[in-house]
Amino acid sequence: DWRYTNANRAFQVKRTHDRVLQEISNALRTGARNAGSTISLATLFGPSRSTLDEVLQKAIQAQLGDYVSIEQVYIRGISMPPKIQ
Repeated sequence: DWRYTNANRAFQVKRTHDRVLQEISNALRTGARNAGSTISLATLFGPSRSTLDEVLQKAIQAQLGDYVSIEQVYIRGISMPPKIQ
């Protein structure tokens, strides 16, 4: 879930709602890559998996700046690649 925290700033920088959505999409990909590189398989599939939401949320927020706020991240369907299983 996300919301505008500074809509005026968002539209000064990105000009349109669609450009903001594109920025969020890019931040999701980059944030997931950055967060994924810091998490071990033991964490990802272990009892402390819940920390992944927080790590991912912070990584995405870092990409977006202050005009959009990532309020909650939902992670579904994580599975190990066959080579690692």
